[in-house]
Order: sequence, then C-alpha cells, then structure tokens
Amino acid sequence: MSRSGAVVAALVVALCAGGTASCSSPEQPAAAAPTGVVPDAVELPTLEVRAPVEPVDLGADRVLVPPDDPDVLGWWEAGRRPGSHHGSALFTGHTISTGGGVLERLEELRVGDPVVVRSDDEAVQVEVVDVEVMSRADLAGRAETLFDQDGGSRVLLITCEDWDGKDWLSNVVVQAVPVTP
Repeated sequence: MSRSGAVVAALVVALCAGGTASCSSPEQPAAAAPTGVVPDAVELPTLEVRAPVEPVDLGADRVLVPPDDPDVLGWWEAGRRPGSHHGSALFTGHTISTGGGVLERLEELRVGDPVVVRSDDEAVQVEVVDVEVMSRADLAGRAETLFDQDGGSRVLLITCEDWDGKDWLSNVVVQAVPVTP
C-alpha cells in the first residue's frame, strides 16, 4: 500500500472509531504546481446538503484530526485538490450514532447525482459514479486503489455507517468524477 493510501485508510478508520489516528506523515503527491481549487464548501444538491470545508492534516504530534463539528467536512490537504488533473480529492465527515452529521444520508446518493465543490470564486462539478458501503477491513484493503494520487481525477466522500451500539462497522464511499460535456 502506498504511504498516502495508508494515511487515508488510517483517517477513515479513525473517523469510525470516533477519535484520531496516529500515522506516518503523508507525502505531497507530486512536486508540480498544484492544480484544482482549495475547497470552501461541498454541495450535494440531491440531498439538499451544503457543508463548509476545513483542511485536515497532521498536527504537531503527527496525529490526523478530522473536524470536531459533524456539520463540517474535512478535506485531506496532503491529497489532491478538487479539479486537479490527477488523483483523489478526499472529503470526510462524521456521522453521529444517534442521528445527524452532514453526511448522514450519503448512501442515498445515486450514480449521476451532482456534487459541487466550491472555492471563493470557482466551482468544480463532478458526478457520482459509484456509491458503496464497505466494511472497514475492505476499505483498508482497497485503500491503495481508492486513494490513488496519480490516477484519474476524482472526488471521494467518506463517512461511517452501520452503528452496532458500540462501533461503526462500515463506511460509505462515494466516488465522483468530472462532468464531461
């Protein structure tokens, strides 16, 4: 598994554990000047969701910490920017076991649904190509492919699913790619 994939898998597992994860430093995907936008908000029109975005990165203690507010999405700043020519732009958000959180209904998205990532003066529109609920083990096993930073441009939205009263058992993973004219 690539170092970037391992870090993202640790982040996702941390979200489902309701805490933070210690992990090694992610490497910036490429030395070239970044393309794409620095996101301020993500819109899921089908679900009537508009969520502010905060960058997610490692703190001084090398712990990756998602936003505390379940109504705010975290964007993995060491990954690609939305609208980049290559790689995955990852957004994560908490789901609350008693109900709530901006991505609570994420699994209701369908292929073809729009996702809009906004910055100050730009919008990147992508459309959903896959919605999958997968076990945490399956997600970890597929991390290298899912979180590839060199493949085609895409946006990933991830949250937890299947609360059993003690733990989150699964993740909802939505993949969206640029809209082609």
